[in-house]
Amino acid sequence: MKIFLLISVVLVSNLAWADCHIEVARTAGKYLLELEKAKLRSYQDNSVCEVLDRELEECSKVQLADLEKTFDVKEVLGIYCQPHLPPYPMTDKAQFLKGADLFSWKETDGYYWYAVLPGTNRLKTIKEIRANRMSYSHLKVRLEQLPPNTDITWNNLSAIDIEKKQSLNFSIPPQHVVEKIKTDSIKAKLMLKN
Repeated sequence: MKIFLLISVVLVSNLAWADCHIEVARTAGKYLLELEKAKLRSYQDNSVCEVLDRELEECSKVQLADLEKTFDVKEVLGIYCQPHLPPYPMTDKAQFLKGADLFSWKETDGYYWYAVLPGTNRLKTIKEIRANRMSYSHLKVRLEQLPPNTDITWNNLSAIDIEKKQSLNFSIPPQHVVEKIKTDSIKAKLMLKN
């Protein structure tokens, strides 16, 4: 019986943290830290910073505390990576009078990206959507900045130039992330439709 309980606890713990690849985050953080110590800033680039940013989004508080033993997470992400990550979005609320379009897609590397564009009567281009890509942490900030009662349509593929639609793998992220986005929308008093 004790073995069954132990196995159950381990499995539940692993399932709860399955989306955080702590060794990837640890390696990316240590790599950035070593580049900074060696004053090799030219080798710091957006790819390793994006990997670290994405992994940290999924880590639990316990995992973040474990990473802090290896490197200062806030220092590495906030100082070394800030020039390489997309800036936190500033929202011109007047642009969103006709609502907003939220797009999510999965890249071949498995990461999900998001874009929030003002609702318009014209078709969006893939180039425009990609140019506005952001991680979940940036999406959360963008949602907080939208005017209350804004209608948001999620992955409205009829708003995209039909010939180019296939070049992005538009999809909804895993359910636990969908729930976070729904909760963020409710807190910001937004009307999310998917």
